[in-house]
Amino acid sequence: MEAITFKTPDGDFIRRLAAEKNKTLSDFIRATFAAMKPKTKPAKIKFKRHPVSGCWVIATPPPRTPTQAELDAALKDYL
Repeated sequence: MEAITFKTPDGDFIRRLAAEKNKTLSDFIRATFAAMKPKTKPAKIKFKRHPVSGCWVIATPPPRTPTQAELDAALKDYL
């Protein structure tokens, strides 16, 4: 675990926020930094053979790819 040192003009504010969540100051700061991490994992690329052509194709879409229903809902006002 890395050690971080920083200065803040209002340490009481951070202590009060930590106390409101019933956490120690260290746990509150760790949770704050953990919340800033990206939530998605990189896409796992799986290859499968296409049943007709026999070519290799990517079987899983990348994360955050909208579904067809989401695309249709977004475009319904424009079509």
